[in-house]
Amino acid sequence: VDAGSASASEVLAVALRGNCRAPLIGTRTYGKAAVQGVFGLPNKEAVALTVARYSGPHGEKIEGGLEPDLSNLTLPGGLSAAGLMAAL
Repeated sequence: VDAGSASASEVLAVALRGNCRAPLIGTRTYGKAAVQGVFGLPNKEAVALTVARYSGPHGEKIEGGLEPDLSNLTLPGGLSAAGLMAAL
C-alpha cells in the first residue's frame, strides 16, 4: 500500500489485515473512507453529502490512512517494498 491507495483498495487492505489474511506492506494510505451521495435540488443545482464511512471488520478507522504493518522493508537484492509494488 502507499499514499495512492484509497477507497476500495483501503477497504480490501483493512479487511485482509483484520481477518488475518495478509499484512500491509508499504507506506501510509491516503485515508479516503467517505461515501458520498450527490442529491439534485429543485433549482437544478446539487449537493454532495457524506452518507457513510468505511471501517475495518473490527471497527478500525480508515479515515486518516492505514499504517502498514511493515514499512521501509528492504528485500533481498536491495529492492524496497515500494520498488516491488512498482514492479508489479
